[in-house]
Amino acid sequence: MKHWAAFAIIVLVISGALVWSEIHKVEAPVWPEPILNLVADGEHELTRLPVAFLPLSDSEEIKIGKELEKSYAGFWRQGGDEAQNRAIEDYVQKVGAQIAAHARRKLPYRFHYIPSLDFVNAFALPGGPVFIGGGLMALMDTEDELAAVLGHEIEHIDHYHCAERIQVEAALRRIPVGQLVALPVEIFVAGYSKNQELEADREGTRLAAAASYSPQGAIQMFEAFERLYPTKNVRSGTPQEELSEIARKALEGYFRSHPLNAERIDQIRRMIAGGQVPAWNRTKPFPLAYLFLTERAWRSLQTALARSYPYLSAKEKQKQEAERVKQYQEAARLASQALDRKPDQPRAMEVLAVAKFALGDYAAAAAIYHKLVPDSPTFADGIRVYADALARQALVTQQYEKAAKLARQSLELQPNQPDALKILAEAQFWTADFTGAAETCHKLNNLYPQAADEVRLYADRLALTYWGKHQYQEAASLAALSLDLKPGQPQALAVLAKARFSLANFPAAAEAYRKLLDLRVSDAEAVRSYADSLSASSLTPKTARDFETWRAAAQPRNFAQTTEWRVEAAGLLLMTGDGAPARALVAEAQTPERSLITPESLGRLGWWYYRAGNYEVSLSVLRQAVAARPGNLTLQTAVAWNELAEHRLEDAIRRFTAAGGGASWNSPVMGRAVARWQAGRTAEALTDFDEAARAFPEWRNPRWVQALFPAPIAQTVAQMDAEWQKRPHTAKP
Repeated sequence: MKHWAAFAIIVLVISGALVWSEIHKVEAPVWPEPILNLVADGEHELTRLPVAFLPLSDSEEIKIGKELEKSYAGFWRQGGDEAQNRAIEDYVQKVGAQIAAHARRKLPYRFHYIPSLDFVNAFALPGGPVFIGGGLMALMDTEDELAAVLGHEIEHIDHYHCAERIQVEAALRRIPVGQLVALPVEIFVAGYSKNQELEADREGTRLAAAASYSPQGAIQMFEAFERLYPTKNVRSGTPQEELSEIARKALEGYFRSHPLNAERIDQIRRMIAGGQVPAWNRTKPFPLAYLFLTERAWRSLQTALARSYPYLSAKEKQKQEAERVKQYQEAARLASQALDRKPDQPRAMEVLAVAKFALGDYAAAAAIYHKLVPDSPTFADGIRVYADALARQALVTQQYEKAAKLARQSLELQPNQPDALKILAEAQFWTADFTGAAETCHKLNNLYPQAADEVRLYADRLALTYWGKHQYQEAASLAALSLDLKPGQPQALAVLAKARFSLANFPAAAEAYRKLLDLRVSDAEAVRSYADSLSASSLTPKTARDFETWRAAAQPRNFAQTTEWRVEAAGLLLMTGDGAPARALVAEAQTPERSLITPESLGRLGWWYYRAGNYEVSLSVLRQAVAARPGNLTLQTAVAWNELAEHRLEDAIRRFTAAGGGASWNSPVMGRAVARWQAGRTAEALTDFDEAARAFPEWRNPRWVQALFPAPIAQTVAQMDAEWQKRPHTAKP
């Protein structure tokens, strides 16, 4: 009841303060922190009153502290160099013992080092244990700063702050003091009230001075805090920011420990001015500073090397890269400082070399590498590993020229090294340096066949990517390179054949399709594409017989396959002037009850008649096929091309429109464009031309069109292309 009464009084005081502030306006920024501090002070005092008169005995406090110390010892996972961590802890214990010798209470003070740069703090436990984090020590330039921190924590013990903390926790949790071993460590890390913190500052500074350390150590420590964690009140720009800042100030600024850095510095300076502590300006060097400078440099390097996200906007990429450069510069600066304090440290040299590598100072990086090789080969190789990581990172962020340059620099350090060769080859793929890529891949294949095979698989994937983007030359070059490394790959042969066909290199496409069919004789699409490639070449009876030779040598697996091959052979002969095989197939199809020619195969034969310029027979054959398969859009499109050839433009437009977009190279969209152009509907024709040319850029290659379509079609397409090019508002594919 008394507790709630006291809390009610506090609320009334706050309300009165708010009313008074409204009546008596002051020229000062409005900030809720003083009121929140008042509430917090009142609440804190309420919990402290019962324990002020019942201090723990030293023996009981020491016992509890030891149990907590044992419990917390494994809280922070040990990491890094164990010998280095032991050396730092020995140093902390040595300095701590010198300070503790002057403490008022003679307790078994013990000092522990937490090897984590993320722990920028220190804390004490009842009865003597003190812990300090690597992140806090990394801010120090002098031993006096360490003495000030350790003195501060000792005074939290010496003045019963830690003991009171566990008694308060015991009261709040309603458990006996002796059972507090399970208390979370945050209870002690969070800090104490403002008065207790200032008291620990004063008495800790006196304690350090008694051990011959300068009070400047405390000032330097608080100044370091202020540089990294400013405590000045910055006015928020929006109501949302202000509310967030209120919460942060209330929880972090008060309950989570310490007064403003400026206030703490002012207190120490007043102590010096008042003669309470010596006005010594001299400070002792911090002998282990180089270790923490190196750790901080390494941390900056890791931050710079953090995962990149390739699918950012150009502005976001620029911002990310600028931040990365800052981190590399910071790593180089810190590593250089570490080496100034202790030259020839292998790890600091490695960090500096990698940072120089990233910043483009390859000569400096190489000089450090060669200096490390004789006595510290592992650290030297680390430079090469990081160089490869930088090159790989450049690949991920699509900086292909940079990736190639970094890979070459890595190879300068260690020639013919497989990781760098792989990165170089991949970068060369992306920059279309296929001659260089072939040389790199052959070198890999001779020295590291498994690595070469990994690069080959990468080339296969990239060839498909290029094919999907209509970059046919790149796709063909990569597929050819892959086949050079490992002949007879069906996937690579398929990409090579399709790319060559799209480039209008029909003889080479026919050669690739023939090799593919030697591996996949049952691939019906490859059979048709092989025949199309032969027909688009300088077709002669001999060329047609090449297909017949292949058909005779191959072994069809079923009657359907035999029929499909007969259709392709007949089509090729038809285009050379020999129509007998085609007429035989048409005759067979006239008796559907006895014929095994499918409507789809019959439609393909109708297309061959169209290619041969015999539109009357083509339409007759196609209509028979459409009658059996009216929903087959490929057949409908073939009919429309024939209607277009006979100048039945509106019929052709309707049929092309009904066929939709179509995924074949004889696109219904381009057919409709031709029909609309010939009908004088120029704007609609150019819209269709744009759509079709984006889907199949082959249409803009006159050689390709002339080889596969009648001359009037090729002429109309050329006219549309010329007009389309004149229109700058049209987005070009």
